[in-house]
Amino acid sequence: MRMEVGIFAGESLMLNEVITGIEGQMPEVSINVYADEEKVPVLQSEVPSAQIDELNKFGDEDVLLVLPGGDSLAGNAGDFDGSVIDAAGYYSEDADICKVLNPVEYILNSVCDDIDEIKGVCSLPAAIFGKDGVDDLINQTRHLLAFSDYNSKVIDFNLGFNVATEGNPLFDKYLTNIKDEVRKNFIFRLLPVSTGLILDICGNTEDVAGEDLYGKTGNLTDIIANEGLVFRKENNGMVTVYGDYLHIFTKQILDELKKL
Repeated sequence: MRMEVGIFAGESLMLNEVITGIEGQMPEVSINVYADEEKVPVLQSEVPSAQIDELNKFGDEDVLLVLPGGDSLAGNAGDFDGSVIDAAGYYSEDADICKVLNPVEYILNSVCDDIDEIKGVCSLPAAIFGKDGVDDLINQTRHLLAFSDYNSKVIDFNLGFNVATEGNPLFDKYLTNIKDEVRKNFIFRLLPVSTGLILDICGNTEDVAGEDLYGKTGNLTDIIANEGLVFRKENNGMVTVYGDYLHIFTKQILDELKKL
């Protein structure tokens, strides 16, 4: 029987990654995408391979997948009685929903069962703000090199050739999506990179099987392209994790779909 998945989306960066993953690994799955009325034309132009519809056409699918940015639609899902995969944190209080973790929490849970036993630094990419964030990073960098002005879409400060820290209002707003028990033990930074993330973790990391990734790849771009998610255990016991923000979301979504 052919599974039909309805996707609630608010931006195209994550949507493109998820559709590519589903079509590549689960070609038997049928995909329908839904968005707010004002976002339909933009998403349709940025994801031409998908048919983007308004919410009033939703309801006959077997699975509902809510992506980051699509949570504004979730409250209008009505009496949907199929399976729900929540990658936006909308159904945080519902124990029956399949929940996709924020990439930071996903990585930390794979390092240690008790977050209180680890601490460190999380360096995040522009992709946390979706396609508009990545576009801003690229265009800010280009205009800086050309000594010209650029009107940002979402990142209202200069991220090109820069690092943002906690205390920046836009970054702090994103960090409200991270659990308090993680935020109290970790320092967060926003890097001028598109989708790569880096976590430096100290504490109870004895169970992590590390590898010397520099024997194979020596920069974040290669690690993302060739490895996806890499753990490197340092001599002092610290663990450094390199990964791709979009890949971690997509992997969890595909894993949940394959269980259904």
